[in-house]
Amino acid sequence: MARHEKADTVDQLLDQFLAHHPRPTAVWTKEVTRIFKKDVRPLIGSVKLPDLSRAHIRGVLVAVRRRRATVTVNRTLAAIRRALACAVSKRPYRRKSGNEMPTDTEERHKERALGIGENRGFWTGLELAIT
Repeated sequence: MARHEKADTVDQLLDQFLAHHPRPTAVWTKEVTRIFKKDVRPLIGSVKLPDLSRAHIRGVLVAVRRRRATVTVNRTLAAIRRALACAVSKRPYRRKSGNEMPTDTEERHKERALGIGENRGFWTGLELAIT
């Protein structure tokens, strides 16, 4: 697709966003590509952009939440927001359906202690680095 070609559907918008991303090999870009393929495209990929609503995006987030993928809920919304913001900044689309939309999902940070082997490796590595 040409850089300034108008996208008619969510799929086309996501294709343009990914094709022209400034860092195509970045870890974030690869993760967004996976999220779009697994969660966004199957549910709303065929939706025409003028018809895209918060309800469509909410449906995607609900589907992700049902899998108990709470962190992915937030990542999915962030990816959709970024793609829409990019489209809005380049073209005169009328709305940004996903912006300012909360996920109501709090991320839980995992906590764990180092195991004995990991502790030993850390201190050994630290000693080697100091000497």
